[in-house]
Amino acid sequence: MLRPLSCFVLLCLAGFQSAPPANRFALLIAIGNYPARSGAEPIHATNDSRLMSQLLVKQGFDIKNSRVLADAQATRRGIVQAFDSLARCLPVGSRVVIHFSGHGLQLADDNHDEADGLDEAILPYDGQANQPATLIRDDELGRWLGRLRLRLGPAGHLLLLFDSCHSGSILRNKPGQQVGRGVAMQLSRSAVEAPAGTSGWFETATSPSAETKLGRYVLLAATTDGQSSFECTDAGGKAYGPLTLAACQAWSAMPNPGSYRAFFGAVQQQMSRLAPYQLPTLEGNADAPFLGY
Repeated sequence: MLRPLSCFVLLCLAGFQSAPPANRFALLIAIGNYPARSGAEPIHATNDSRLMSQLLVKQGFDIKNSRVLADAQATRRGIVQAFDSLARCLPVGSRVVIHFSGHGLQLADDNHDEADGLDEAILPYDGQANQPATLIRDDELGRWLGRLRLRLGPAGHLLLLFDSCHSGSILRNKPGQQVGRGVAMQLSRSAVEAPAGTSGWFETATSPSAETKLGRYVLLAATTDGQSSFECTDAGGKAYGPLTLAACQAWSAMPNPGSYRAFFGAVQQQMSRLAPYQLPTLEGNADAPFLGY
């Protein structure tokens, strides 16, 4: 068991500090400039994290309670440590936003728990697409997210945004084409909205009775299952992931959306303009009050 002082020290070392009254925390992971050996093309992930950081501050998130892992900081070890530190020291009932901007892929299911025989994985900075052990699979990520929800308790809220696509391999942008984001997302196999606990990222879902002890969560992704995601530009020509830009524009226009479903509807409207060829997806407690407000 961690003593209070040990927990405080760990929290500070990890980049998180004592929560303000609203207990709002954020973890932003942005990997745009992978090493050549990764097999991933560059994307404008840093633009995403900067835009999201600015928005969160405007929405009352204390910058001291927000951590950004950018490029070389977002190694597999760095991501693991960030999730671990956050899970250890989150106050019960906190509101947490986790944003991922980077690449990913699908690979053969290694424990026969996927109906389609494929695992989804995100590609950390030091990962290699052809080396499964260097990736972060959905099973592992699902356990981390479950741990966060348990720490948060039923009064807590967890909002996740994955600005990436669901594809069988890392997309390569060709001359004259838009920049592709090759992250495998398996949120819903038939619709843009899925029940809580049905995505690959939360496949360790608990029983209904145990679910009542966990924090509320909503997971938004840039595409439906099988779609590719491509970057878009704002009015000034700056490149972003479409989900990030759409979510920030929607949240800025309606600071208190009421429910996650209402927020998702606003994101869909923005996405239809920014990336009409993509359908964002939602999973989780859609009718819960947005971040508990």
